[in-house]
Amino acid sequence: MKKRMFTMIFAIIMVIAVSIPCVSAATSELVTTKKVSFTAECSKPGYEFSVYKIADLKTTTNPYSVKYDVKVSSGEVRAAISDGNLSDANRAKILNALDKDTQLAGATIVGTYKVDTDGRSKTFTNLAQGIYYVRATNFPSGVKKVTNSAFALPYYTAENGWVYDLDTINLAAKVEEDNPDIEKEITNSTQNNVNFTDVSIGDTVEFKIESSVVGAVNNVDVLDFKLNS
Repeated sequence: MKKRMFTMIFAIIMVIAVSIPCVSAATSELVTTKKVSFTAECSKPGYEFSVYKIADLKTTTNPYSVKYDVKVSSGEVRAAISDGNLSDANRAKILNALDKDTQLAGATIVGTYKVDTDGRSKTFTNLAQGIYYVRATNFPSGVKKVTNSAFALPYYTAENGWVYDLDTINLAAKVEEDNPDIEKEITNSTQNNVNFTDVSIGDTVEFKIESSVVGAVNNVDVLDFKLNS
């Protein structure tokens, strides 16, 4: 039974690429009533992360199977998880589809992590088994790229059996920052100057300001994270 469980589950659970840091709890038999937990860590101020549950774990007894009931409406995500395709392309497709789905209709927010108020780490406990997605929902200026995270709990390994806890997800390592590029130029100059050479006291001047931080900031350049002021 264990081999059969491993064959059917491992292909589904590991649909999304994720680095599993440290194993803290593992058992050889799946206990569907057991709660799961994970810890998020970020050493950089100004960030806020939302944790979504995107799928429930479900089992059947005749015949025995373990699958996921996907809650989000994205057909691309639902199909990829259902197929259990472990190719790198399919893993990237699942995470990209989650990133593109800005509304995440059907998903449940199970908590948030605000670095400025929660500190350098926060542990999410007493969670139901399923697939979770951690998205950066607020961040300081100068962010070039944010890699979101998705993972299944519990997951199965041949060495440890069923694992119900992730000790640490280093969210700071998934952020790429840089100083923003800002350009300002005069747009109503009568002498085609873009600087201040033909401006005098009392003139009305119109400016165009361009900044590199306005727009999408994730791997696939789809999220509409823009400055509000």
